[in-house]
This record gives sequence, structure tokens and C-alpha cells, in this order.
Amino acid sequence: MDLNRQGQAATINLTITENGGELGGTWQGPRNTQALSDVSFVGDTLTYSIQTRQGAIQMSFKLGGNTLNGSLSTPQGDLNLVAKKST
Repeated sequence: MDLNRQGQAATINLTITENGGELGGTWQGPRNTQALSDVSFVGDTLTYSIQTRQGAIQMSFKLGGNTLNGSLSTPQGDLNLVAKKST
């Protein structure tokens, strides 16, 4: 997916998996790959956490077509995000 954070774009590979009824996955960015934790998909809302050197980051997205609109919560504050399915 193509992620836009405050005018800065990056290509991210977000993979959501299901194993025995449990959701998990990975977030692969330009610098590294992070395992997802606390993954849930309820209705049209996807939420998960990733652990970074700066602490845990909570992400929440609402799915609409090929677009995810949401926010990223970090120890430094919240940021709005827009992600679109890559073609």
C-alpha cells in the first residue's frame, strides 16, 4: 500500500494473517519489518500495534474501498494517515 503521512509518501507492505482464529501479521517498510500485535478487524475498522525503539505505536484504520483512513498513536503524539492499495 502507499501510505501518506502529512504529505510524506512511503510504500508499505501490510500483511494480515489468521491462524486458529487469531489475527496477526507484519508491517514491512523501507527500513525494516515489524510484527503486528493486538490485531483486530471489527466491521470496517482495522487496529493493530507495532513495537519500535521509541515505544509502541497504535494504528487504527477505517476501510473504504481501496483506502484506509486512520491514525497512528505514538508516545510523541497522534498523526493522521491515509493508505491506498498499491497497484
